[in-house]
Amino acid sequence: MAEDKKLKGKGGAGRGQGRKPKAEEEKVRKLSINAMVKEFGSVEAFWQHGYKAAKESYPYYNLMMQYTYGKPKETKELTHNMGVEPTFDEVKIVIANTGDE
Repeated sequence: MAEDKKLKGKGGAGRGQGRKPKAEEEKVRKLSINAMVKEFGSVEAFWQHGYKAAKESYPYYNLMMQYTYGKPKETKELTHNMGVEPTFDEVKIVIANTGDE
């Protein structure tokens, strides 16, 4: 019974969790575009400034490439034991002791 009181209110979704509403995303997008236009004159001038900075700085270069072409997907090559199926004797099962016994 004492454990139930300790755990009460510890689970479930908390405030501020999850994706922001689309309206809020659009609001931030409009604010960003307005700031770009105010500072650089146009959105195109903003991107040109970014590409000029990319010539001198790898982090800028990497950022501009990711915005232009998208961030590359992480791939994992699974070629270990290629063509060889493990037998039951080769499979090791590990049982971890969680201390909840």
